[in-house]
Amino acid sequence: MAANASSVSSMGYPFVNATNLADQRQHRLRMKHHGLASKGKRVRTRAPRDCKVGEWGPWSACSRSCGVGETQRTRKVTTKPRRGGASCPPLKETKWCGSVNPCSESKPIIDYHW
Repeated sequence: MAANASSVSSMGYPFVNATNLADQRQHRLRMKHHGLASKGKRVRTRAPRDCKVGEWGPWSACSRSCGVGETQRTRKVTTKPRRGGASCPPLKETKWCGSVNPCSESKPIIDYHW
């Protein structure tokens, strides 16, 4: 276990944060004089957990059949962040798509009768 003193208890004994290197679990121990562990209650804390996301899905169809449109793809959170872990990266990506050729615009015929 790796350990470091981090604070002092109300009884004046230092608390030591210890991390079990095998499973990365954190433990908080109250120490007595000469660095001996007290018989007090152990307080276990869990390590932060970072966000994890899945693979990107396929790109959507372009929003326009002519001219410039947008296409998107998404991914989902597989593990939510906990206890101060890293936040999630973006879950949606958007990029331009389409043709450089402009759409032909047909103007409506307006027939006014007075």
